[in-house]
Amino acid sequence: MRGVEVLAVETDDHACAPVITIGGTVLDVGSSVVTYTKAETATITAISPRHGSVTGGDVITFTGTGFNSADEANYSITFDDVDCPIVAASMSATSVQCTTGAKTGLPQIDPTLVFKHST
Repeated sequence: MRGVEVLAVETDDHACAPVITIGGTVLDVGSSVVTYTKAETATITAISPRHGSVTGGDVITFTGTGFNSADEANYSITFDDVDCPIVAASMSATSVQCTTGAKTGLPQIDPTLVFKHST
């Protein structure tokens, strides 16, 4: 499961009640509340490069603040549901890098060069 909430507020903390919907049915999660604390939430200020190959292998750099973990197990980055494994040596408080995987569903075609000549 995954979810995203974008906050356009100026406060340092924000609480919200999670809602889980499966197949149009809203599940009861009780009175659970999730609190986002600015001091514990990373902020991304740049992503570079902005474009890459669908075959993977591109190193993507996320720059920002609050990347407070030196443990790559605390990060999970995906593009179009394809894992982007962390480059362990790249982790710092202000940046993290990952290497993109190949986009699934692409045909694996080996290029062939054919020379034709007339006799």
